[in-house]
Amino acid sequence: MTNRPIDRLREDLPHLPDEMDPPGVPPRFDEARDHLRLAVERIERAGISAETLHAVLMSETLPRLIDEHGPLWVAAMLAQFSSALARDAGCKRQ
Repeated sequence: MTNRPIDRLREDLPHLPDEMDPPGVPPRFDEARDHLRLAVERIERAGISAETLHAVLMSETLPRLIDEHGPLWVAAMLAQFSSALARDAGCKRQ
């Protein structure tokens, strides 16, 4: 399946506004993404529910983002994601 809202969001992730993100993507971005995608595939094959996977990803990601960038940066980033998702609200939930 292509062009799902999640795919569009994935494409936009490394492209936050200039005031929030240095130009380009961090070093070894593609390598890290490949490792994460493989881990997610293993979790899915193990029969762990999507709800559990999502909760774990958020609980691991948000504290790291806050430690790295601060709570205001994370709040601004989440607001941008929220706006992007609202724009796509006409899309059916996948």
